[in-house]
Amino acid sequence: MAFTLTMIAAVVLLKYDVAPGWRLLLFFPFFIASNALFMGLYRSCGGMAFQGLRQTDDGVEKIANPELRAETWRMGKRVILSGLCTAAVATALVALIPTS
Repeated sequence: MAFTLTMIAAVVLLKYDVAPGWRLLLFFPFFIASNALFMGLYRSCGGMAFQGLRQTDDGVEKIANPELRAETWRMGKRVILSGLCTAAVATALVALIPTS
């Protein structure tokens, strides 16, 4: 849903010939959408991983095992970095599209 709304906003900005600098603001919704995508793909939340927490059926719990906590932290970092990179590329593509 977030990606669809961001793409609609990108099309509107392009249709009304908005300057490329203003199109860079699409980075934030692109990040939200791509971060949600990678959280689903990797089944890990970056924010919770950085706090040493995980979501279970019984709710949020602290990760006691140091090895599991380190692996979860690495997965959380992967989710955040993947979201940032995807948002940066998508934003750059929209900003670089020439308008008439």
